[in-house]
Amino acid sequence: KMLLLIQGNINKDDAKSLATEVERKINVSPLSNEKIKVPMANILQRNKVIELSSQDIKEKNDALLSFYQINSNSIKDSVSISLLSSLLKEKYFTSLRTSQSIGYIVSLFPSFVFNSQGICLLAQSNVKSPKEISHLNKIFLKEHYQYINKIKDEEFNQHRESIQKELERKDNSLNEEFERNANEIERNEFLFDRREKEGAVIKRINKEDIRTMFSKVFINGKKLEIQLWKKGIKL
Repeated sequence: KMLLLIQGNINKDDAKSLATEVERKINVSPLSNEKIKVPMANILQRNKVIELSSQDIKEKNDALLSFYQINSNSIKDSVSISLLSSLLKEKYFTSLRTSQSIGYIVSLFPSFVFNSQGICLLAQSNVKSPKEISHLNKIFLKEHYQYINKIKDEEFNQHRESIQKELERKDNSLNEEFERNANEIERNEFLFDRREKEGAVIKRINKEDIRTMFSKVFINGKKLEIQLWKKGIKL
């Protein structure tokens, strides 16, 4: 299949003419006006671990990427995931990077993988193996389940307002707008007004929604772990 996104100082007729010319030159049949039929999400049937060995003989670090996946692409769940990530990301960095001193690369962020959304935990270390990092992740999530359950209004509102301001922000450039629209095409959702919709929803998200999302992602969701071991480790 081929998808075209034409954006900029060009009218609708000229855009159609340009698309037709591209199709003619590469000799493909144009798509219909209907959405391409793809699954809403490719949900993991169970937790899965993939072990990989680095091909770089000089690599001294191990790494772990854990993707916690949920079976939903709703606007409410999307903004809830963003808010939950905002509440946890600095605490995750502090826990593994500062307190555990495992290494410099420690990150928690919302992600869209396998056409479904969730939260990623990424850590790289030359002192801890992927399995040890995975164990530290479990400890972190267990400890911060209580933090989410007891979060104070002031802290919650601060994070929620920060995300709201980001959603209300204008694109800094035409390229930023293009990438945002291209992402909608890749996701096959075509919500080119996603930020406006999410901005309206974030105002209504409350602490109970975030407690529910924590359980939905980290307790009831499915997890894919990609463990990257340094060269020479036997898997």
